[in-house]
Amino acid sequence: MTESIVGAIAVITFIVFLSASSAIFEMRKLERERKERDLELIKQQEEWLLIQKGIAMERATFIKRAKATLAKGPCKDIV
Repeated sequence: MTESIVGAIAVITFIVFLSASSAIFEMRKLERERKERDLELIKQQEEWLLIQKGIAMERATFIKRAKATLAKGPCKDIV
């Protein structure tokens, strides 16, 4: 009788252990997926910032050239 109780307790303990292991594995998997999504968002933000920086640099270069051209005086050549 006690052997069957001990056996049943052992089986239940083993099942609980497997469930806990599975839950821990699933939590780690979800955490890894979240980190991958966060990393992808950061990469997209960096790319967007680089594009904005490039646009700003182009704008600054254009303005600088336009000011230099205007400083030369009126232009009589037709482009």
